[in-house]
Amino acid sequence: MYKSVIKHHGPLNQRYLRRFEETIKRSLREHPRTSAFRCDLRFPSEARNPCLDMPTYFIDTDPAVITRFFASLDAKVEAVLNRRRKIGKRTHACTIRNIWVKEYSERHQEHYHVLLLLNKDVYHALGDYSYDPSNSDLAAMIRAAWCSALRADPERFWTLAHFPESPTYYLDRNAHPDKLSQAWDALFYRVSYFAKADTKQYGNGSRSFGCSQK
Repeated sequence: MYKSVIKHHGPLNQRYLRRFEETIKRSLREHPRTSAFRCDLRFPSEARNPCLDMPTYFIDTDPAVITRFFASLDAKVEAVLNRRRKIGKRTHACTIRNIWVKEYSERHQEHYHVLLLLNKDVYHALGDYSYDPSNSDLAAMIRAAWCSALRADPERFWTLAHFPESPTYYLDRNAHPDKLSQAWDALFYRVSYFAKADTKQYGNGSRSFGCSQK
């Protein structure tokens, strides 16, 4: 059993918690200073035109959408890093690791909770959230990657990738053990919410959670 876990949302899936722990530890082994960012990925709601009685816009959920999201984000970050290298800027390696779960709201709408783990020496903040095709801040790339995965117009659906309150955590492997322990406990408590059994559906042929394999 883990001590730094959320306890007021019912039973937690212990296998999920073990995988979460392994993924965070892999990030710290590669990137001694790791940034962790929380985001939620939502789907467009069905909006009906009262005159035509038909949907004005609706995107069906697709099990491959989360894979497309991570592939798009990886490509966007690598493109930014390559541009920096070409102009001679010092650029650190940055493996993006992820932890995600798919959940269902009370209205049975799918959504994803995601934790992204990156090298803090490359990304220490989400940056500017606003829509701008030239914006290369991490938050903008996350939002653009989700729109790309949905095959949706980014200007219209920019905010479907949502950043909750206090979305950023830092782990420093070389920090004082007490400080590292406090940071680890705070992050693990936050991500343990992903492991709750409630709001997930099993046996429908689609995955409910995943973690980076690398």
